[in-house]
Amino acid sequence: MPDKSAANWTADPKDITNLLAFFHSVRSRIGDGGNWDKTVLKEAEVHMAGLGAPVKGGPKVWTAIRNKWKDVRCCAGLLPCFCASGWNYSDELGFNVDDDNREAWGNFVKAHPQFRPFANHGWEHFKTMDEIVPSRARGLYVF
Repeated sequence: MPDKSAANWTADPKDITNLLAFFHSVRSRIGDGGNWDKTVLKEAEVHMAGLGAPVKGGPKVWTAIRNKWKDVRCCAGLLPCFCASGWNYSDELGFNVDDDNREAWGNFVKAHPQFRPFANHGWEHFKTMDEIVPSRARGLYVF
């Protein structure tokens, strides 16, 4: 049974939007590995608390914010990789799964279940995350 005091990120979709808006405003302070230090996480906790009581679950404390950031960052980091591997993605249609590619999609989400919601629905935070997370591109001609 889930802890009633644990942060709930699904009850109010605006919670993630508000958190990412805060991180976007302090994006120059992100660490080299794409993570936030404890100071920024505590500031995010104060920011989230200032928006009012959560719809469901406990307050968004810095540890819950850190864990949610890891989930969101993982999704943002993997999405372009899978687009480059042959899956077409758009902000409106997601991966645009239809009868022609449904079996391949089923195999894909078995290995990567975090992409299941994006079968036919885009991710509204993709552009924001692209602005927050620094590029990990490497190579001779990367500037």
